[in-house]
Amino acid sequence: MDPRIMLVASFLIFGVGTYCLVSRRDLIRILISLQVIMNAVNLIFIIFSSMKKPLLFDPLPQEIVITSIVIDGCIIAVGLVLVILIFHSYRSIDVEKLRKLRW
Repeated sequence: MDPRIMLVASFLIFGVGTYCLVSRRDLIRILISLQVIMNAVNLIFIIFSSMKKPLLFDPLPQEIVITSIVIDGCIIAVGLVLVILIFHSYRSIDVEKLRKLRW
């Protein structure tokens, strides 16, 4: 498959994640959009690594992406724990309602 098509698709995925990150008010949906953005970045990294030598695959970028996926999973897990704690404390996960509680 042509890498340019894959790049356009991954940039579209990144754009959808960014739009959801900016437009959503629910903390869980914000975490999901962060995960979509991180997956798009990992896909872009793999595409750029395969563009260097089309038939030869370097294992280093793939190892970096696997490490990034593990770190992304840990970040999302900590974020979900924080969302659960916020919900138990304030009975809401709406960002606008939580902003009013700041001061």
